[in-house]
Amino acid sequence: MKRRLVILGDVQNVGYRPFLLGIAEALDIEHFFADNAIIDERRVVHIMVDSSQDKVDSFVEIVSSKYPENASVEEVEVEDYSGNVMKTESYYRYLTAMQLHKIATYGGIMIEKQDDTLREIRVVGEKVDVVGEKVDAVGAKVDVVGEKVDAVGAKVDVVGAKVDAVGAKVDVVGEKVDAVGAKVDVVGAKVDAVGEKVDAVGEKVDAVGEKVDAVGKKQDKTIEEIKITREGFTLEIRSVGEKVDNVHGEQRKTNEILEERFGRMQKDIEKIKIALTKAGIEI
Repeated sequence: MKRRLVILGDVQNVGYRPFLLGIAEALDIEHFFADNAIIDERRVVHIMVDSSQDKVDSFVEIVSSKYPENASVEEVEVEDYSGNVMKTESYYRYLTAMQLHKIATYGGIMIEKQDDTLREIRVVGEKVDVVGEKVDAVGAKVDVVGEKVDAVGAKVDVVGAKVDAVGAKVDVVGEKVDAVGAKVDVVGAKVDAVGEKVDAVGEKVDAVGEKVDAVGKKQDKTIEEIKITREGFTLEIRSVGEKVDNVHGEQRKTNEILEERFGRMQKDIEKIKIALTKAGIEI
């Protein structure tokens, strides 16, 4: 069974042909060929295989799903093929020769690039020498500036001595200020003592005020309790009066009911007497 495959995308110079050869050898495919090509201005890998159907189907399935690490596959086209296909071991020798040729070609290019690099290094070295001379000139100027800095430093030392003298005078003034400060501290201590006595008197006044406030609060509380008690008595007296009135009202109603019942009983007794008399019974 023969098949032709075309792999499209960024697939050249990424080790695709050795990758495909490894798959073909792993599946024991007898005839195999792969090469880089350009189809419709697109870079592709062109493959032909010839073996049993199961091996070819397995090869197509693997190639359609697995790619070299640096490859970017856009599409894998598969179609029937009827031409001759190189033996796999022959393709191995062909690919080896192609790789050696590429190494030799790239090796020559690398040697040319190495020569160019050496020439550039020489040019850079010459430029470094020029820069070194300029650096030396700058160094001489720096030495001159250093001498001027030393002269300025000597003048600074003179100014520093004068500053030290002024500092000594400032120290004397500081000692006098410290003595005045000590006297001020003594006066402040006396003021603090007077303040403490004033605070003590104030605390006593506050204590007396608190006691007066407490007596006033107790008096207000007693007056309030008296008011509450008087109001309570008044309410209780009113409640008792209302209860007495209710009792009198109930008693009047009871008397009226009893009088009504007695009246009815008398009428019933009279009727019984009349009935007995008519019946010939004397009472």
